[in-house]
Amino acid sequence: MVAKTVCELPAIPVEVWVKVFSYLSGPDLFRCEGVCSSWHKEIQFQVKSGKVTRRGLKCQRLKTEPKGITEHRRNVWDTISVKADKPVVIVGVGVYSPSGVTTICVDARPIEDNLRPVDVSTELDSCHEENGVITTVFGKPDSKRPFRFILEADKWWELMLNIKQQKGSYDPMGGGTIWCGRGTGGKQEVKCHDVTFSFRNTDR
Repeated sequence: MVAKTVCELPAIPVEVWVKVFSYLSGPDLFRCEGVCSSWHKEIQFQVKSGKVTRRGLKCQRLKTEPKGITEHRRNVWDTISVKADKPVVIVGVGVYSPSGVTTICVDARPIEDNLRPVDVSTELDSCHEENGVITTVFGKPDSKRPFRFILEADKWWELMLNIKQQKGSYDPMGGGTIWCGRGTGGKQEVKCHDVTFSFRNTDR
């Protein structure tokens, strides 16, 4: 007679998994949601509460132009309009990494008759991607003002970007001008993850 034993791995506290989830990319988090109902519920809760801010899939519109350069001026907001054919939630925005010591401000708002003021008070975090070429900005965990925008289907939104030098930082060119990479091939329509995104110049 042979005795059979079952060796079970010790349960890991949810608090530990939450810490692990905070380091995962969007696609990895989506895969984790499919592991079991407990993970699914916990990740959904962490996203809705703002504790996990990077659960997202990437929509890439541009291709990096080798040796391309874009100029950003401190008092100018760059803007583009976007809509999706299905409801989506914007949880982060990728920009070409700027030179020097800078502050990156990003906001989004629905295009309507009474536009709300641009929000520059929401605290953002960032990470470098694609070997430092791209900087992705997203909301800080536990922020009182989460960086999360719910786009209803077929409704135009305005995405705004401002990059400026931090006060007191070295300004070799003078005038507060910032340089970064540039993308090409910006299409008016991009389909990814079964969602069709439309882009246009902002028309107020």
